[in-house]
Amino acid sequence: MPNGDKNLEAGVPISKNLVSTTGKVLGKRLSEYFAFQKVFLALIAVAGVARLGLSLAGVPDGTAKWFSLTVVAAASIFYYGTAAHMRSFGGHK
Repeated sequence: MPNGDKNLEAGVPISKNLVSTTGKVLGKRLSEYFAFQKVFLALIAVAGVARLGLSLAGVPDGTAKWFSLTVVAAASIFYYGTAAHMRSFGGHK
C-alpha cells in the first residue's frame, strides 16, 4: 500500500477497496468477532424479547424494566474489555 501511512497521518480515510479485499478488521474476520461475543449478543436478544413479551402481556413497566438492555450492554463492555486483553483478542498482544 504505497502512501498508506502518509494518507493515514493526513486524515485521509482508508479506501473501501482495501477493506473489502482483505475482509478483516484488526487482523480478525467478522465471524471471529461474532464468535467472541456470542454469549452477550444472545443475552441482549433474550432481554429484548423478554421485555417485549412482558410489555405485550400487560405487565407494569416497573416490573419490565428489570430486563434492561442497557445493563446487559454495560456488563458486556466491562467483560469484553477484560476478556480481549486476557485472551489476546484483536490488537491486544
